[in-house]
Amino acid sequence: MFTVRTYFEPVVEIAKEPHVPGRLAEAIRQWDDDVAMYKGRSHWEGILLPFLDEQHELQQKAGVLDLPEEEFPY
Repeated sequence: MFTVRTYFEPVVEIAKEPHVPGRLAEAIRQWDDDVAMYKGRSHWEGILLPFLDEQHELQQKAGVLDLPEEEFPY
């Protein structure tokens, strides 16, 4: 048995985590058409994906991504 808890966390905060902006943007881009429609991607992708790409680039420039990704538990 397991339970699911939903937490609301601002994307701006989530994007501060190392590797997360790039990985999240990649995952969203890999959704097939049915999943994208179900999750309403067309309504927010023009704002969210450029933001995640920008945060990923900032992490790259700051050297945050120099630490291997497998060392992060999330």
